[in-house]
Amino acid sequence: MKNLIKIFKKARKDFIETIDSFPKPRVEEVLFGEWSLKNILSHLGGWAKYQTDVLRLFREGGKIDVQKNLKHSVNEDFVFRREKWSWGRVYQEFLKLSGDLIEEYEGLPKELWKNEIYNGEGTTVEDFIKIEINHYNKTHGPQISRVLEK
Repeated sequence: MKNLIKIFKKARKDFIETIDSFPKPRVEEVLFGEWSLKNILSHLGGWAKYQTDVLRLFREGGKIDVQKNLKHSVNEDFVFRREKWSWGRVYQEFLKLSGDLIEEYEGLPKELWKNEIYNGEGTTVEDFIKIEINHYNKTHGPQISRVLEK
């Protein structure tokens, strides 16, 4: 549990260092499929908020039903609705929301880490944090680094 939190903190730190090295004039340029770096941060902030909310509900006593079209819903709420936000605002929100998620993991009782979060879906808290670590280390971090290397 503590080791996974430590790995997540490092993944987040490394990711922030990567985005901080990105040329500011290009943060709104579409370079990642249909998204810009600003869109990616909105996406990651949205998932951090979603996970924080789910973990709080879970800690307070229950399993959560998985929403249909969850991916679309989170992206709609956090990416498309932030299109007109400034880079600075999106960046600061990402820092706050991803920090809140770390705090939520740190506050979860040890005995909850192996429990199923969603009704009948099988995902545990341990699975949840591993998914988020992969978001940084295996998906978006490398994606951004490849653009920086060009």
